[in-house]
Amino acid sequence: MKYAVIKDAILPRLGMGVAGVPKDEFGHADVPAATAVLDECMKHGINYFDVGYNYLNGTCEDFFREAIVKRYPRESFYLADKMPIWDATTYSRVSEIYEEEKRRCGVDYFDFYYIQQIEEKNYHLAENSRAFDFMLKKKKEGEIKSAGASFHCGPELFTKVLDLYGDQLDFVQIQLNFMDWYGKEIKELYEIAQGRKLPIMVMSPLRGGFLTRTYSQKARELLTEAGKENGRSFTDLAFGFVSSFDNVAIILSGMESPQEVRENVEFFEGEPLNEKELTSMHEIGKQMLKETFINCSFCNYCSYCPSRIKIPKVIDLHNKHVISAKNTVFEIYPMIAEQGLIPMPCMHCGLCEKLCPQGLPVMSIIGKCSTGVHGI
Repeated sequence: MKYAVIKDAILPRLGMGVAGVPKDEFGHADVPAATAVLDECMKHGINYFDVGYNYLNGTCEDFFREAIVKRYPRESFYLADKMPIWDATTYSRVSEIYEEEKRRCGVDYFDFYYIQQIEEKNYHLAENSRAFDFMLKKKKEGEIKSAGASFHCGPELFTKVLDLYGDQLDFVQIQLNFMDWYGKEIKELYEIAQGRKLPIMVMSPLRGGFLTRTYSQKARELLTEAGKENGRSFTDLAFGFVSSFDNVAIILSGMESPQEVRENVEFFEGEPLNEKELTSMHEIGKQMLKETFINCSFCNYCSYCPSRIKIPKVIDLHNKHVISAKNTVFEIYPMIAEQGLIPMPCMHCGLCEKLCPQGLPVMSIIGKCSTGVHGI
């Protein structure tokens, strides 16, 4: 396993996104299967765990407490939690959420803590609630060892936040992968953080699996060719691209099985991509940007849909059958109904679009499918 250092913490470069564990029908952790994944992580030295207040339909932190906190010494793992800025609308609400997170996790300090999902449409909430002031106060008091923020914004807001708080932050978290490097101003964000010597935590290195199960025949052929020389899988290539950046400290992966943990560990213990492979990955990233897929990262933030619509699965079905297979949208309605992906009509409440870090017009996409299934 390769390692990175942030302050006095020696961290594995591969971190576990706990939201990715196997789930039951309610979107909660499938406890036996999910616990087995975390145990496999600990067995292989992957002891950086990223949890969230809303993950697993609000049960992520409770699950982590039972699976890790109660079963392993506190000093044997690193815990990262975050402040959901869309919910933290006042200073008192920030405090309330933070204390509940500590209680749910069963800890009296966080190794890493950050303000979650800073973007243009919600940054005013962070300002109004003084969320950064609260986090930095807790850091000063010793309850937070390292403080940071995750960003889904452009360079201008990124720079503004770092001008205000950068000298008090220990890391930043951004979405970095071989496709977004060319399409979402990620290169600029990386260079800004690098210039300020801020370590980077990476989310969505595989875009929720989107990049490794790519719907594009052309991209599949290019990835197969790129991995041929050294027997690299699509996943190896995607991780290899991200890990090639010097300023990247931790790469988060929502691993779903012990086998997936072992496969990822094997890559992180092996040789990095060579120059030829990296050149190929840059070209493949540019190729994928030419495709017209619904650009979902499958983060599952929209899983809190009050109509219980399985939004990422509907989008996945749409990409596979409408865009890739060239079927009409009408042909997927029976598939959606059969799989129970839209159990109730879309309410057009807008929660999905509020939470979507990619800024997708989710209601437009889902609304058409909802009408096709339910007729209203």
